[in-house]
Amino acid sequence: MKKVLLFFLFLCIANISVYSQDFEYLEKIQLKSDSDFIKHEKTVLECVDFLSINRVDQAHNNRVYCNRFLYEYGTKTPFVTIGVESYVVKLFKKNGSLLSMYFGYWLKAAIQNKDKAKDGKFCEEYTVNEIYQYCKGNNGVERTKIIESLIQAGDKSQLKEWLAQQKK
Repeated sequence: MKKVLLFFLFLCIANISVYSQDFEYLEKIQLKSDSDFIKHEKTVLECVDFLSINRVDQAHNNRVYCNRFLYEYGTKTPFVTIGVESYVVKLFKKNGSLLSMYFGYWLKAAIQNKDKAKDGKFCEEYTVNEIYQYCKGNNGVERTKIIESLIQAGDKSQLKEWLAQQKK
């Protein structure tokens, strides 16, 4: 029994140390060549994972570092084109930090599905689903009318229809 408790304690400490990391190092990353973007794909995923498990009102400094990095990566990468339709602006108007999460989820979809990286529809649907999951949770997201409609559509498994409606 004592060994089991020690094992679980070790797992808890290991998880805390993984996600309590300091992202200040992101400020020093230079994204200039194609190889820089390839080299930092794992960093993109780490940032997305960090943002996904933390509320919008927590870990402020690390959120800022991750937000900046994802925005820079997303706007400069030669490998992925992130689609930002007009509904995206409405969706994040009162939740600005979610915009970098939108970038991050789109990049994650492209990085983890290289064969679909250029498929805007796939990446957008993946991204909207992830944003829905995040907003649905108790993550400090301001529940605007459009976010409420996103959550309602997701709860009814109608995200594709919601997305199509937003583009009209």
